[in-house]
Amino acid sequence: MYADLDRLISHADLSPLESKTVEFLMYGYSIKDIAENFGKSRQLYEILLKRAVKKIVRENNAEWEAYTGGRIDDD
Repeated sequence: MYADLDRLISHADLSPLESKTVEFLMYGYSIKDIAENFGKSRQLYEILLKRAVKKIVRENNAEWEAYTGGRIDDD
């Protein structure tokens, strides 16, 4: 499962900050830890995570659509 998630992340066209946010979360850091470590607001990293998750979900849906030849609803 993690190998597949890593692949999706690498194909999701994340910005450098989105990518670092996801990377640190995968290492076990919290949003609060990341914000304190880099001296930025928690809200910034929450926004970055939400954008990253949307991109990863879009990549997953695109791959499923290509695999199945059908449309996956974006609900």
